[in-house]
Amino acid sequence: MYEIKEVIKRLKEIAKVNSNIELAKIFNVSYNTFNTWLKRSKLPQEVIIEFAKKYNASLDYIVFGKNSNLFEFKNHNNNNNKNEFIYYGEFKKLNIKPGAKLKLDTTALFSNGYYLLFKNGIYTIKKCKIDIFLNLVTIDDKKITILEFKEINKGLIKEIKNK
Repeated sequence: MYEIKEVIKRLKEIAKVNSNIELAKIFNVSYNTFNTWLKRSKLPQEVIIEFAKKYNASLDYIVFGKNSNLFEFKNHNNNNNKNEFIYYGEFKKLNIKPGAKLKLDTTALFSNGYYLLFKNGIYTIKKCKIDIFLNLVTIDDKKITILEFKEINKGLIKEIKNK
């Protein structure tokens, strides 16, 4: 079973909103409907699934608080270095710990490796295989053109400094 207050807290965090009214608007329901869900301590399953799709968030994280797929980054502008981000969350595969600094190589557009990607307002880390001869990038077994990739690319992760 999940704790509704914790789920609501995580939903607000992911959507970057502060109030239940704002969250109700995101769900496209009235505040009264949203409030009824809270009183019953149940959110409709389809609402949570649609939210997860919209924000590219993990259902494990939303419902149970497990950081399997939540990535949150903030620009770290020491010395105006726009190629450095501070990471909040977990990404065990690369041994990244919460609060770690990621340095990106934004010039390495055609190198294979882990990239910080930005699409629809959400940052993610994805392993990218790049074939410049076929003009394709493979991400999560999906092939996209390099042109599309450039639009979402924030750079190859070249260094990780854990706290």
